[in-house]
Amino acid sequence: MIIIKYTGKRNNIQIAVEKANRLLRSREFYERISLHPFFDNTDVAPYIIANLIKKTTIKMNIRFYYSQPRSKAHSFDDSINPRNIQVNVWTMERSVPSLCDTMLHACVHAVNAENPKYNFGHTGINENDAANTAPYWIGNLAQKMISGDEAIDEISLHEENTEMFKIFECMVLPVS
Repeated sequence: MIIIKYTGKRNNIQIAVEKANRLLRSREFYERISLHPFFDNTDVAPYIIANLIKKTTIKMNIRFYYSQPRSKAHSFDDSINPRNIQVNVWTMERSVPSLCDTMLHACVHAVNAENPKYNFGHTGINENDAANTAPYWIGNLAQKMISGDEAIDEISLHEENTEMFKIFECMVLPVS
């Protein structure tokens, strides 16, 4: 089972972590993933991805970073440390459902990294065309389930150039 950990004091992050962890224990969450017809950019069936998410044991950690230059992105996909959910400080004051979207998106990448025989990411796909990839679709499902609004169809904004984070590693700070 995936568990998201956060020891900081930001109320919206604490609430989002609690709700995301509850969702990760929800049978309905896995059923809804399993019932999705297919994901783009993979030949892995949704029911297999749902089962991998359910069965993989990972402790995820919330980390904060300052994007440089300042951006509206919510996060970046950390391929070096996929167990870290990287949250952009400039955009962390947003709704709990949106934060849950970011957290579950990162969890899907971490599960994929733990199960390398599969590939269900969004590498090589423009963010505007990624809505039906497993990370984006599952993140959006989390946002729908947490908010209770099935009409939400929001793409979680991600940093494009992850190479810049090697330069700005010193900018990753333990914001509480």
